[in-house]
Amino acid sequence: VVTTHELEEGLQSGVLDPAQLSTVAMIQCVDSREEPRNYCSRICCATALKNALYLKERNPQTDVYILYRDLMAYGFLETYYTQARRAGVIFVQYDVDRKPTVAVDNGGISMRFVDPIIAREIQLQPDLLVLSTGIVPSEQQAGLAEIFSVKIDQDGFYQEADYKWRPVDSIKEGVFLCGIRHAPRSITETIATAEAAAQRA
Repeated sequence: VVTTHELEEGLQSGVLDPAQLSTVAMIQCVDSREEPRNYCSRICCATALKNALYLKERNPQTDVYILYRDLMAYGFLETYYTQARRAGVIFVQYDVDRKPTVAVDNGGISMRFVDPIIAREIQLQPDLLVLSTGIVPSEQQAGLAEIFSVKIDQDGFYQEADYKWRPVDSIKEGVFLCGIRHAPRSITETIATAEAAAQRA
């Protein structure tokens, strides 16, 4: 059982060999989108699609399951979703009231989840279970907020002056916000907020 970050480190270092994996399951929104972290990290679904395509490319025989609440593959990312479907990645939506259950016994993983399409419970024993745990505010967030007199929102990220009209301005005049300290977002969105903050400065 690994996190998405640990999966990518394992694939990059060669510790995990896709050729040795017959079944991989990924669960999205683990400890996210419900209290105390009631927000979407905006990168987990795209990362899961990327990793699923990588695994299928390295070993087309690997069965890859992605269990999701709502698949956030918006904009051009929808192309990756289509590619993953064509590659044979299996997508199963789960309800927050009936989350997948996982048990580890004698080093083996056993999962149960309901497939809403066939309305039946599925039991799966993957070689690898990947948990998408999302973005969490940095531990240094509060200290920097105090130094720059920036407010922190209910999720622990920096609070902008106005979400619609001043999205990169902090409440403190002359301090501007960007990146994932401001809110969870993709690299493309991070660059856009950085450019906006530079323009405002």
